[in-house]
Amino acid sequence: MLVARETLTLLFETDYYSIQFDAALQAVLLTYKRKGSSDEFRELHYKLLEAFDKVAASKILVETQEMAIVAPEDQRWVGQFIIPQIAKKTENQFLYAAVVAPKGIFTKLAVDTVEEISMGTGTCINKSFDNTAEARMWLSEQKPVDFS
Repeated sequence: MLVARETLTLLFETDYYSIQFDAALQAVLLTYKRKGSSDEFRELHYKLLEAFDKVAASKILVETQEMAIVAPEDQRWVGQFIIPQIAKKTENQFLYAAVVAPKGIFTKLAVDTVEEISMGTGTCINKSFDNTAEARMWLSEQKPVDFS
């Protein structure tokens, strides 16, 4: 699925990742560009927290096709610390996360582990998809949760 460039705003970028805001989808887009170290992985997620300070979004689309294996401690850290912190920055303190997972078994297992941990926090619905079009469609159907 093509996305009009005028709806995308680049927030942060390195040779390891890009973080953009998609105004049409009202979502942050995180794209991994290559395999990275644990330090790079954690630095990226601190930048992701900054991104949610810059934009009003309660959705994230993560493209993990180029991501390498993620260490179990980093998986737990994202699920238990980063996802709840991002959720706190959203309008209703709830995050919708769509993750496009690669076919590789180890990266898929890491995605599934983060999904399970983050959904256990009660601050997120985290769902994985085989392709970007399905992920975008699902995110477009998600409306802010009203806890009142």
